[in-house]
Amino acid sequence: MKKENDLIEALSRISHEMKTPINLITATAKIADMIINDNTITNDQLEYHKKYMENIINNCDRVSIMINNIMSLSDISFMPHEICETVNIKKFINAFCCSLEPYSKLYKFNLKYNINVEKQDINIYTSAVQRILLNLVTNAVKYNSKKEKNVVINVLNDEKSTIFEVKDNGDGIDEKNIPNVTKMFYREKPHMASGMGLGLSIVEKSVKKMNGTLLIKSKATSGTSVFFSIPYTKNKTLKESDSNYILTESTIKAEFSTLHENI
Repeated sequence: MKKENDLIEALSRISHEMKTPINLITATAKIADMIINDNTITNDQLEYHKKYMENIINNCDRVSIMINNIMSLSDISFMPHEICETVNIKKFINAFCCSLEPYSKLYKFNLKYNINVEKQDINIYTSAVQRILLNLVTNAVKYNSKKEKNVVINVLNDEKSTIFEVKDNGDGIDEKNIPNVTKMFYREKPHMASGMGLGLSIVEKSVKKMNGTLLIKSKATSGTSVFFSIPYTKNKTLKESDSNYILTESTIKAEFSTLHENI
């Protein structure tokens, strides 16, 4: 009975979260359609039309990230298409931060990184690590009510693994609630941003699938540090990455879409 009630509650939360952007998409599309069909449309109305279309796109992105998050709870989401590559960690993190630069200006946060490693060329599942970092950075911005929002990515390694830290100066997590934040649908501060409470559950699941470990350190009002370590793979058929490690625009937009209501 408890499992059934939990399932009903989970489905109710998902339905509620998806209903809002879908309703906004429908209402905005109707207004945009009225403007298009108006034969006496003015330049001002055209400008409004552009804003309506942006609203539709932003809310489509919100629905997209919700669906992706739900899918990520399934083992199917981490399929063999995740490629383990040999990358230069300095170039990898630099490219990641450069990808987010336009968003740091839009959402008014500072993003910096420090690399303190002896082993620069490491083997990682690049797309999986990027998604984890993106999730942690957006969380760091979401749950920060301070005027100056600072996010720092620290990277170091040892003989067995690479350790990543995403640190912020945000509102922090009550220490007694830290064990709960990786549970599905748990949200300590739902008033600060929209979402279904799946982000850190997915992060933990992804880290475990790479045989890594996750550690969260935080205090209320004192910011949060999230550490995850990824052991070096023993796979001897590694592909040397030929990419610039750049995140796709659609991936970044979808992840940041839940912040749109807060700017």
